[in-house]
Amino acid sequence: MSQHYDAFISYRHSPVDSRVAAQIQRGLERFHVPRAIRKRTGRRRIGPVFRDKEELPCKFRGGRAICTEF
Repeated sequence: MSQHYDAFISYRHSPVDSRVAAQIQRGLERFHVPRAIRKRTGRRRIGPVFRDKEELPCKFRGGRAICTEF
């Protein structure tokens, strides 16, 4: 069964960028949707955010993914 994500974070995997990406992910997943948008969508929060360091279980070799789901 595949996971649905509401956002995707793409970043370089340097230490600084990794920290910033993690902070953005946490911020988005904790963000409270404004009331006007919540009335239209029925959603109180943004759903899961995909950040490859946390979400991608497969390994890469030579720039090519070895998993089939991604």
